[in-house]
Amino acid sequence: MRDVRLDDLAAILTIAIAVLTGVVLLVFSLPSIPYVHLSIIWDPVSRFFGILAFVFGTLYVSLLALLISSPIGIGAALYIVRYAPDKVKRYYSMIVEAMASVPSVVYGLRGFLVLGSFFGAFKANKLVASLTLSVMLLPTIISLSRASLESVPREIVEAAYALGAMKHEAALVALGYSRNQILGSVLIALMRAVGETMAVTMTVGNVVGVSMNPLDPGSTLTSLIATEFGGAMDPIHRSAIIFAAFLLFVISLTIYSIARRVIGRGEEK
Repeated sequence: MRDVRLDDLAAILTIAIAVLTGVVLLVFSLPSIPYVHLSIIWDPVSRFFGILAFVFGTLYVSLLALLISSPIGIGAALYIVRYAPDKVKRYYSMIVEAMASVPSVVYGLRGFLVLGSFFGAFKANKLVASLTLSVMLLPTIISLSRASLESVPREIVEAAYALGAMKHEAALVALGYSRNQILGSVLIALMRAVGETMAVTMTVGNVVGVSMNPLDPGSTLTSLIATEFGGAMDPIHRSAIIFAAFLLFVISLTIYSIARRVIGRGEEK
């Protein structure tokens, strides 16, 4: 009974912190709302704050990174669970944890110096940011996808073998059975991508604008907050940046809610 009460208290405290965070961001962003527009123009001098370019850049970079990392991460998890020898499995956790423990600023610096050099003189653009971010997402996707594949009931795989399935066909059966959980892990990785700050700020270019060309520089909500909040002297300017943080909070919370719903459907099987 005591454990249950502690769990309930922890859940209530977590929800309260999340709600309080949203309320604080909303309250401090209220003064700027009349000055915020669905535009690509961001002009603090004239107090015209177009938020569209930053939302576009955030979604563009995050989705492109997810498009790159998801097949690699899911494929790696499938290999580890269904094909890898025991020696590889033993070293798996150490390698993934090492990747996850590297500071984002190191990933950002490597992306800028190595990937950026392919585009001439350490150029920063949306593709460099997405490639850098895709590497950072791999530990999340691999770990959660592996856990999902390992949770597949043994009877499901054995039934596939009993029907004459080959090893790769049985692996596909396991992949199909856990598709909801894997999709949920991809969405959680998307939430991680949306909130990444330092690596994206160092590699995206920080140019306000909307362009579908991945070789063009861009800007995101996180890079806006990182580059302008400290130097914002105008209260309305600072409030507009806090509004960007509130918008980022809402986007992340929405993605998490969708991920939980998707995973919940898979658990109902």
